[in-house]
Amino acid sequence: MIHKLLLLLFTSWMIQLTPVAFSESTASTPMENIVYMERTPGSQEMIVLGHIHTLASVLGSEEAARKAIIYCYKNTINGFSALLTKVQVEELSKQPGVLKILPAPMYHLPQEVDVSTP
Repeated sequence: MIHKLLLLLFTSWMIQLTPVAFSESTASTPMENIVYMERTPGSQEMIVLGHIHTLASVLGSEEAARKAIIYCYKNTINGFSALLTKVQVEELSKQPGVLKILPAPMYHLPQEVDVSTP
């Protein structure tokens, strides 16, 4: 009985973790996007430098690219997440090596879970 109750609570909690909305960039408001890139050989450091160089070609400088990048994916996939406006997403999608750019999903955690027994 307790296992079923715990399973029910866990399942309802997981359902609440499903993506509610995707962040969408506007012309002037940067939002988080995930940039998928072609796999390139090299060390982890070289992969990160490739991400910075690609983004810098759109943002204008390596400093701006470093500030915009949130996380670099180097193991399973090659890419990065960054704060980008809609215009920047369009420009970046035209760069060599960029496969796809997707908005990062926004998750809403439950505020509280009622665990009282009926």
